Amino acid sequence: MTDEREPEPQPSPAARTRRSGARLATLALLLALVALAGVGYLYWQVNLAPLAQDPRVAVLETRLGELESRTGATSEDVAGAVRRESDRIAAELRAEFEQRAGAPAGAGTAAAPRDWKLAEARFLLRMANHRFCSSATRVAPWSCCAPRMPCW
Repeated sequence: MTDEREPEPQPSPAARTRRSGARLATLALLLALVALAGVGYLYWQVNLAPLAQDPRVAVLETRLGELESRTGATSEDVAGAVRRESDRIAAELRAEFEQRAGAPAGAGTAAAPRDWKLAEARFLLRMANHRFCSSATRVAPWSCCAPRMPCW
């Protein structure tokens, strides 16, 4: 019985180095992950584990829980007070609006019939003063404005 198989070709040296490079990279990655896990564990042991065992932390956590529950109740009280106040103001405005809407025009004011004439005269005087102040023949600034009549 003769074995007539051809011998397997030997891989080239370049292929061997590629395979060994990939293995080396995988090994380096695993070593880096193990080192990172060790550093994380040491950090936890040094910095965070003593805090978990400190009795002051437990006291502060219970106090924090009490304050959070009290703050929640306070915010609900404030929200209720704001809601009641806004409802009260809305009711007052609604009542005032209905009162004014039901009253005849001009009944809410005790204005004399010539008050509108006085307001119209004041408006016309302001307009005339403004036109006069903005004219190009002005001699000195602000010289045209009356003492109680500003130029605007």
